[in-house]
Amino acid sequence: MRKEGHSYKEISKGVGLSVGSCYKYSNGVKMSSAGKRRLDAKLLSERKKKRRGIKIPAKLTKPLARILGHCFFDGGVGIDGVNYANVSEKSIQEFKRDMKRVFGLNPSNELDVKSVHIVKRLFYNNRNLADFLFKISPSYSTSSKAASIPKIIFNSANLIICEFLSAFWDDEGCVKSDGSICGKTKSDLISRQLMMLHKKLGIATTRWDDSTNDAYDVYLRVDAENINKFSRMIGFKNSVVCRGKYTGLRKSDVLYIKHGNKISVGAPVAQFG
Repeated sequence: MRKEGHSYKEISKGVGLSVGSCYKYSNGVKMSSAGKRRLDAKLLSERKKKRRGIKIPAKLTKPLARILGHCFFDGGVGIDGVNYANVSEKSIQEFKRDMKRVFGLNPSNELDVKSVHIVKRLFYNNRNLADFLFKISPSYSTSSKAASIPKIIFNSANLIICEFLSAFWDDEGCVKSDGSICGKTKSDLISRQLMMLHKKLGIATTRWDDSTNDAYDVYLRVDAENINKFSRMIGFKNSVVCRGKYTGLRKSDVLYIKHGNKISVGAPVAQFG
């Protein structure tokens, strides 16, 4: 296959071995002239695809705010594009709709990764998309000191801030067995910024440094006024519980099980959806 000009990734798919193993065994194999032409044409085609045009949004909208939030939390941005993963089919479908609406893009690839649960992962291989997002934030990895919630979020209307925070809570939030409500991040700075954004909305939070996991937990203050305001303005939208007693239930349902007496009737969780 290497002689005929197949890439290591193509060989990997063809023989069922890792890309690294295929490189180990076929690196140095001399390709035929036709094979070289084939591989050169393939690489050129891939570069063109990755540089294909995108719609450039004129302003920060609610769908774009959700995309940015997901990129910081259960997603990621690399030099070649964007990826996003979630066990919730509704979260995946919302991300696909938002990407199509904002950038005019469909996923380059979709995978179901089997672990304890089936994790659905989307890939958008587009360097123009990556370039645009890196203009908003130099990094979307919360393990990086360069990662920071951009000023454009802080300077936005409350509706936009709510959408950004809804991505955080859907991706990283949970309702614990004792009724506490928290979301986790690896970034000290981002945890403090998240608290600032909640404060702008009048929602009280506290923080706990989880030294055992080198992470930071943002907790909601558990009282009727605070929980009700959170449910009305942000809430849990599409996410589902992945472990424990309530595995498979929507997080919004678990919130109601634990704190339904604090939530006003008719306060829709997804009113900004």
